[in-house]
Amino acid sequence: MDDPSGRQIHEQALAEVLAEIKQLQGVADYHRRKLGVGDAENGGQASVAPQTSIGGDPVASVAAGEFYAMSAPKATRALLERMGRTRPLKTEEIFNAIKKGGVDIGSTGSLYRSLFRESGIFHNVGRGVWGLTVWYPNVQRRARRGAATDAAAADPSTGNTLDESGDSAPGEEGEEV
Repeated sequence: MDDPSGRQIHEQALAEVLAEIKQLQGVADYHRRKLGVGDAENGGQASVAPQTSIGGDPVASVAAGEFYAMSAPKATRALLERMGRTRPLKTEEIFNAIKKGGVDIGSTGSLYRSLFRESGIFHNVGRGVWGLTVWYPNVQRRARRGAATDAAAADPSTGNTLDESGDSAPGEEGEEV
């Protein structure tokens, strides 16, 4: 090929096809993992490496309609699991990816609030950056206001917590558990 513009067209077309193949392979691997089905190229084992797809772009790793009829937290969890522990995501990245996947959600603000409420599943690791709490086992969790924990429950008459023996112990708001 002597024509440089023709070569550029073919290189770009090839790059697009290869990117699409990589994205589809990621989607196929995701479904194989969910089904527990092996991959012939992997000696019958399902892939365990997260599919980060094109340059780690979470939107590119999601097929249109993939998360249809899922709640935002459920779709977010699936997305974060796919991207892997080394790739926590920004609220906007999550929003764009799950929206493409078919989740009916109005704004990044409503997504942020949904993830914040699900503190047992999601952990805010930075300004609007989310990971799964299981990725951060050494982080101490804060007790939710008004929520009983396994070891302590609120005494309805005083608002103080009860320890395991049933003795009342004053608690501080926001105290780490």
